[in-house]
Amino acid sequence: PLAALVLMNDPTFVEASRKLAERVMHTVKGSDSEKSDTEKLEWLFRITTSRRPSPDEIDLLVSTFQAALRRYVDHPELAEQLMTVGESSYDPRLSVTQLAALAAIANALLNTDEVITKN
Repeated sequence: PLAALVLMNDPTFVEASRKLAERVMHTVKGSDSEKSDTEKLEWLFRITTSRRPSPDEIDLLVSTFQAALRRYVDHPELAEQLMTVGESSYDPRLSVTQLAALAAIANALLNTDEVITKN
């Protein structure tokens, strides 16, 4: 529990999640937003776990992302606040609400046992 608290809240880990989400947004682009959101989440999962997500895992990622996105669209000040965590800035050309929602998913993935343990 203590490790999870640090991994999810420490400014360094939050900033790492932000930068990973930004990398995903720059890497995976597309015109169909729903398709590209799913592709972004699949790519994020693959880069953090080194495997493809199962259909159930991608469904969970998509629904969690959509909930986070709704939260940040309803409260854009929270997305802006998230972008100030850490020392690095974010690319202002990116949607701050999309970036914040994707950073939330990145933060959750980086906190899974599969990602933080070697075996």
